[in-house]
Amino acid sequence: MPRFVALRSLVGALVAAPALAGCDLAIAGFLLPGLGRPLTGRVVDARTRLPVGGATVLAGLGQTVTDGQGHFRLFGNFASDEVSVARAGYIAQTQGGIPLSPDGDLAFTLEPLFVPASPLPVRFLQLSGPVTGLASPVEPAMVCLGGTSVGVSNGAYAIEYKAPAPGRILSAVLARGTLSAPWIEGVAAPQPFHFLQFAYEVGSWRLGDTIPESAQTRPVQIASQVPIQPVRVSYSNLGGFGGVQTDVALDFGVLGYVPVARALASSQGLPVPVLAGLKYVVTGEASDAAGKTSSLVTLTTNDPGRATFQLLSVPRVVEPTAGATGVGQRPTFRWTPLAVDVEYEVRVREVGEAQLKWVGRTRFPEITYPGFAANDINGGALRPDRKYTWSLRAIEVLEAGDAPASPRFALADLAGPRVPVRPYRVRKREAEVRDMGFSL
Repeated sequence: MPRFVALRSLVGALVAAPALAGCDLAIAGFLLPGLGRPLTGRVVDARTRLPVGGATVLAGLGQTVTDGQGHFRLFGNFASDEVSVARAGYIAQTQGGIPLSPDGDLAFTLEPLFVPASPLPVRFLQLSGPVTGLASPVEPAMVCLGGTSVGVSNGAYAIEYKAPAPGRILSAVLARGTLSAPWIEGVAAPQPFHFLQFAYEVGSWRLGDTIPESAQTRPVQIASQVPIQPVRVSYSNLGGFGGVQTDVALDFGVLGYVPVARALASSQGLPVPVLAGLKYVVTGEASDAAGKTSSLVTLTTNDPGRATFQLLSVPRVVEPTAGATGVGQRPTFRWTPLAVDVEYEVRVREVGEAQLKWVGRTRFPEITYPGFAANDINGGALRPDRKYTWSLRAIEVLEAGDAPASPRFALADLAGPRVPVRPYRVRKREAEVRDMGFSL
């Protein structure tokens, strides 16, 4: 059980006595081992990386507030391995598995509840024109600019690019090619596709404040410039899931990404364009028929080859179960641990609200909602007149140990032989149980 139980009897005596807090607990450190070494840490904004002052920090029987630089110093973390932070305007957060006397400062990064819709000016670009090189005007084809992909219709394409941008010039990859099936972005029922021929170029386009002011005409030609080779992606444990979807994308970094293939079954050959040195992102997602559980695996590599995945099993929830009532204002979330070393993440959301209420992270199979006061100005307390849902996610990052080298290119290298880049693979597995309701 992930709790510090050696001090439970002493904690009971302390609870019966007048409450100790702050510096009072420093004096108690002479009697209770470990209390003389406080928890220290810093809280920062996840978006701006600026310090968050005035945040409430809870650990065991101790409570304090961060200073103007986001720093905190807290005594009294005995009887608990969880530290919670809350601040008005931010999603409350708990970290579990904190040692009694951790080495070094703790770091909390709080996500703001409300983020400006556009911290940078929004720039626009409408790129359109005829498409040549098609066998017929209705042949399935795709054009992609800076991560925005559109299908070709009647021998023409039109991309509307809109994004916060610091300047007027967009440098991006313009990719195009013919497909095995029509490309329709954002459809409810995705369909498999892959490129039959593929080409790309890197260019710069001037952005504007409006359309048609920023509209540009750019004819594109479909040409087979990049070889296409099949990659076989398979999953060794699809039992219990209704199906699996596999997507492959080429990642050009800041120049954007291009979706290049999709399959809706395991062990299918996926033809993909072969570009030496670029990153491929292979994503497989399996889910049950009801969509309540899913398992996701992502492989980032510059050498896709044959990819065989072992999906992460979905943890079994112990409590609170779906629709549970009477859990109290400090419910403990429990689940069966997985056989592998993962980090678990619990997310609580109020029914009808888009924003998260609280996020808890731990490597143990349980975590407790922090004891925020009922009139907590930070908004972290659960309310008896509201209903909530919670989700459980298990996360594991697997690095193959062959991370890419960082070759240094001289200007002469660009015209001569390229410096070889070592193959590398970084895998990430996730499994999630979603939308389990509970009320106080």
